[in-house]
Amino acid sequence: MDKMLDRKGAVDIVEGSVDEQPGVKTLDKGLRILDFIIGRQRSFGVSEIANEFGMDKGSAYRFLTTFDRYGVLRQDKQSRKYGLGTKFLVWASRANSLTTIVTVARPSLEELARQTGLEAHLALMSHRTAVLVDTAFPNTPMSTRSLIGLEEPLHNTALGKALLAFLPEDEMNALVETIPLTRSTDKTIVDRPVLVDSLMEIRRTGVATDRGEFFAFLTCFAAPVFDETERVVASIGVSAVADSLTEKAEREIYKKLIQISDGLSRQLAG
Repeated sequence: MDKMLDRKGAVDIVEGSVDEQPGVKTLDKGLRILDFIIGRQRSFGVSEIANEFGMDKGSAYRFLTTFDRYGVLRQDKQSRKYGLGTKFLVWASRANSLTTIVTVARPSLEELARQTGLEAHLALMSHRTAVLVDTAFPNTPMSTRSLIGLEEPLHNTALGKALLAFLPEDEMNALVETIPLTRSTDKTIVDRPVLVDSLMEIRRTGVATDRGEFFAFLTCFAAPVFDETERVVASIGVSAVADSLTEKAEREIYKKLIQISDGLSRQLAG
C-alpha cells in the first residue's frame, strides 16, 4: 500500500476528494447544464445558461459550443440558442435497442435457469468487456449470485468468449490482438494463437466454456445471441460450481443453451 501511495498522482487522490479535482468539477458542471436543457425541453442562449449556473458568459459559451461541436447540442442559426442535437437521437436509439434486448431476453433467461437449475446470465459487449445486464436464479438453495453490471473479460469467460468468437472474423482477430490477456487463474489462456484456436472451436460448436479460467471455483457455459442482421449482440449462459456437473448434465446444458439462444435470436430478428 505504501508503494502505491508513493506513485505519481496518488498523493493528490489521497489528499483531495475526487469531487475536488478540476476535471471532475468541469464534467459535473457540463452534465448539470445538459440535464437542465433536457429537463426544460427547449433551447437556451448563452446569457440564460450563464445566469442559471452563476458563471460568466465566456464559460457558458465554451460549454455550449463544445456540446454543439460534438452534436450533443445544436445551435439554431436564427435565435442563436442551443437545444438538443442529433447525438441524443443516436444515444436514445442505442439505449432503446439495449433495453429491448434485455426485456425480450428475460423470459428466455428465466427458462434457462428453470431448465438447468443453474444461475443464468445475459451479457452485452461494452468497451471490450462483457457486461452482465441481467440474471435469473433457479429455485435451488445453492447459487453463485453474480452481480448486475459486473464487467468480465472477453478472453477467459464463457459470456465474453461467446461474444468475441462470433464477431466478424476481422473484428475478432483485431480484438484478440489488442485486449489484455490478463491471467486470472492458472487455467486462463494468455497465448493469443491458442485463444484464436479456442474461439474457432466455439464457432464450430456454438457454445463457449470457461472451466475455472476467470474464477477457479466456477464452470460456465454461454451461447451467442444475434439480431436481425445476424450480428452477435449478446450472450446468454449459465454458471455452476466447478466439478459439480456430470458429462451427461453438461451435454444437456449444451442442448438447452443452443435451443434457447437460437429462439431468442429469432425473437430479436422479428
